[in-house]
Amino acid sequence: MSCPFPGLDPFLEGQVWFDFHPAFLPELRRTLIRRLRPRYTVYAEAHLYLEPAAEGTAQN
Repeated sequence: MSCPFPGLDPFLEGQVWFDFHPAFLPELRRTLIRRLRPRYTVYAEAHLYLEPAAEGTAQN
């Protein structure tokens, strides 16, 4: 089967894809900071913690 994306080699992309996020995200953050400050803050990561509701409490 030929590649559905001309110009991309899935084999080679798979070999180097693991490095994409660690290299791309800091650069994207720097670019956004220059455009959005001082009105907005840019975070590269966010953590969300969920806890199950205690038994007998209302859930929406």
